[in-house]
Amino acid sequence: MLKFDGYRVLAGTMPSALRTRGGLDATAWFPELVASLEQFPAGAHILDNEVCVLVELARSDFNQLHERALRRRWYRGAAPVVLCTFDLLVHNGKDIRGLPIEERKARLRTLVAGVPAVLFVDSDDDGDWL
Repeated sequence: MLKFDGYRVLAGTMPSALRTRGGLDATAWFPELVASLEQFPAGAHILDNEVCVLVELARSDFNQLHERALRRRWYRGAAPVVLCTFDLLVHNGKDIRGLPIEERKARLRTLVAGVPAVLFVDSDDDGDWL
């Protein structure tokens, strides 16, 4: 799996919210991601993610992200962020952590298809090309 250098967050719908690994509410920090969460299909979902500033499709810039996150809000000129999502923990209100990762990723891929500012992160068996 590609490793994006960002802030690890859980993203939830119903209501749309972002929580850091330390439990801080990051919802106001990244309002454009909240807007994306509101476009998910109906139902309660919880996703495991990294919030990143991407400078290329597979390369993130942690310094730009950290500079933005320190302000704890959106501001004019803020670097755009992307929700790099790699696991689905709750789907339609049901805890699916007991399912194989392949099944959770398949559901996640379908769930996030077409949602702006959300990047599905898959694994790759051939890491040599990285």
